Amino acid sequence: MEISSIFKWFKGDFDRANGGLAKVLGRFAPENVRAFAASGAYETKYLSYNWGLNDQGSHGRNYSRTNLIFDNIFK
Repeated sequence: MEISSIFKWFKGDFDRANGGLAKVLGRFAPENVRAFAASGAYETKYLSYNWGLNDQGSHGRNYSRTNLIFDNIFK
């Protein structure tokens, strides 16, 4: 399963407060995959985070596909 890097960065928080990452994913997954997501019976891949996505400053406005590729390689 491919999920946001945010889940990796805050894994400890999800484990302590919400019963673990699989339980959280199962709770918020679309109904047709909810049981699978909650099972945890899958390999997890963390997606690169797009830092420019919600940036309202010039960095976000000028964030290009090239920036995204560069960030994925060097961060």
